[in-house]
Amino acid sequence: MEIQMMLSNVFTGINLALALILFILYLRMFLKTRSSFTIGLLLFAALFVIQNAVSFYFFITMMPYFVPEVASYVLSLTLLQTIALAVLNWITWK
Repeated sequence: MEIQMMLSNVFTGINLALALILFILYLRMFLKTRSSFTIGLLLFAALFVIQNAVSFYFFITMMPYFVPEVASYVLSLTLLQTIALAVLNWITWK
């Protein structure tokens, strides 16, 4: 379990970085276009930043309280989010 939760911490940190990059990209877009759609994208990215920051904090501070059965689910969901944010960053960057 400990290895899976440590990997979850690593992937959550990566997710936080990817969400911050996405937020910066959307902010640049907003400053160029001043579109209301881009405000929605900014909010979307900001919520991902907040969600991953809170998850990272909880994983670090409450890791001893996680039951072993939950570790694989947490890791799989975190890994899926990493893949999704990476794809979204790649599409946005193009």
